[in-house]
Amino acid sequence: MSGIDPSEIDCASLTSMGQVRTSNQDTFDVFDADPGDRLFVVADGMGGHRGGATASRLATETIGEVFRTAKHEAADTLFEAIATANQCVHQASVDDPELRGMGTTIVCMLFGRDGRVWVAHVGDSRAYRLHREGIEQLTQDHSVVGEMVRRGLITNDEANTHPRRNEILRSVGVESEVDVDVAQVVATPGDRYVLCSDGLTGLVADDEICEVVRENPAEAAAEQLVKMANARGGHDNVTVQIIAVPAAGDEPQADAAVLASKQPRPTSARWWVGAAILLAAAAATWFVLSMVASHGSSSAPGAPGSVQEAPPTP
Repeated sequence: MSGIDPSEIDCASLTSMGQVRTSNQDTFDVFDADPGDRLFVVADGMGGHRGGATASRLATETIGEVFRTAKHEAADTLFEAIATANQCVHQASVDDPELRGMGTTIVCMLFGRDGRVWVAHVGDSRAYRLHREGIEQLTQDHSVVGEMVRRGLITNDEANTHPRRNEILRSVGVESEVDVDVAQVVATPGDRYVLCSDGLTGLVADDEICEVVRENPAEAAAEQLVKMANARGGHDNVTVQIIAVPAAGDEPQADAAVLASKQPRPTSARWWVGAAILLAAAAATWFVLSMVASHGSSSAPGAPGSVQEAPPTP
């Protein structure tokens, strides 16, 4: 992704309460920091009507604050931001009995001004990368069914309907400390990324996500994915962020027009000058040949012919 300014990235974010829940406990945000880094965040809260919403909001806000003020490298910044968010959410649950046990999943993507991209997550909210080869899940679910899939005990399709599919092994805020997965992503121009809560992935298959995101602008793709999840039951809150990296060579049409206008173009005057030169050369050739033919016809038979120099072309 070298040479791509994170500020040029197109992003569309959308969240829905779904068809069953009475509140939306998901949170998303986008944060910019000098001198040009950009961070995308999706959080899926849990812990009751009030607790889940508080946990996801507090975690997202804390991550944004740490990101904007951090002086570390990208990977260290993500570790620090999520660890700090974990402390804040956990302390809030300790201080308020009504929030006891609340927590949230987190998935983040950081696009650095140096062209590097990082993904960090805790829980089962996911990050995907779409490229020429198809769709690739960049995160591993920290969940009971996710672990069962990795061990080969159940398939991905079975995981979507398994009775323990909502059991999370890691989350932000439930414990005083948390393990965070952070990895660098090999990003290329034209890639698209999807951050989402499990309200989407539990109802919309990976290949369907790939098709929708590939065939639509970011905003339209986010709307269509949320509609698909709700049309299939919408049993959970649904949140989608679509991040579109400009393809190599993408330039505004105005720039292309300016470049085209600077290319030299033949003028009508130049065309007439060239034509005149060609006509003059043809006339001179005709004159020489006619002189040679005339002299040859006036010489005695058998006498060596002589050719006079043609007079200069006037």
